[in-house]
Amino acid sequence: MNTLDELLLKKSLAGTYDDLPPRIKVHTYTHKHLDKTIKSKFFYIEFKGHTPNVTDLVKFLIHKLVQYCIPKRERLDALAYGNATGDSRLINELHEKAKKLFITAKLQQKRSGEPAEVLLFTLLEGYLQAPQVVAKMYLKTDPQMPTYGADGIHVMLTEDQRVGMIWGEAKLYQNLNAAIPQAVQSLHQIIKERQSGDCRDVDLVRDHNTIQNENLRSAVIDIFNPYSDAGKNMVDIYASFVGFDYQKLVDCKSEDDRQNFFNEYTDLIKTACESFQNCIKEQGLQEIEFIFLLLPFDSVKNFREAFFKEIGLENVQ
Repeated sequence: MNTLDELLLKKSLAGTYDDLPPRIKVHTYTHKHLDKTIKSKFFYIEFKGHTPNVTDLVKFLIHKLVQYCIPKRERLDALAYGNATGDSRLINELHEKAKKLFITAKLQQKRSGEPAEVLLFTLLEGYLQAPQVVAKMYLKTDPQMPTYGADGIHVMLTEDQRVGMIWGEAKLYQNLNAAIPQAVQSLHQIIKERQSGDCRDVDLVRDHNTIQNENLRSAVIDIFNPYSDAGKNMVDIYASFVGFDYQKLVDCKSEDDRQNFFNEYTDLIKTACESFQNCIKEQGLQEIEFIFLLLPFDSVKNFREAFFKEIGLENVQ
């Protein structure tokens, strides 16, 4: 890809993300001892006073549901109708449709329809400038459409100008130490399916991708054409988003506590990165490229409950 393609990627994002940094901040830290195959980014929820503003984050993610769930063509049609007629009915209906898709997916598949998936989508698009390739949530409610595999499929431009196909997995855990081995194991299953030569996610990219720009869509599809050389410039990248409980956020009662959180979080990141790298080596995945994303919560349970309540689901396990 060249510079023009970078512009295409930016134009293919689901929307603008100027409203993301006020909600989810980047914790600036570079782990110098990570293998070059592992890219990492660490976040925290913006504080309100001395506690993370989870309420605002939940409302923000609910507004992102339309971009996450609904293909861009359908969204553009609704916007065009609204601009031409002054009638916002179709736009409002998309919000309800997105919520319904999410609810239906959750009720049909216990492990699906999770707020972690929306967070993964938002962080990949907003901070990595990697547009979504397939709106999997749009397909999950179709019983004839198997959508197992990665939680998210995105595309990005790597530092060495290759096309990076991102296959992402997103989970919320109460315990980070237990989370990392499970997260790597989940990625390993996706990797094995991708390398098997019979990958359902690749079929979705070919047949159900939602990229609006014709040039970019053709370029992505061509990557998986066995008779094309385009795949030689592609690399598979496996992204792991882990949200987790962190006691230091619960203990945050003052400005000193908040500063202590940042210091302790940096130390935690070092340990988490080493654990992630060790798990990759134990699974024999050293040659694979990864993206490791972390976001701590004062309570994952409370965050999930608030999210599901906002979309109209109560008592979700």
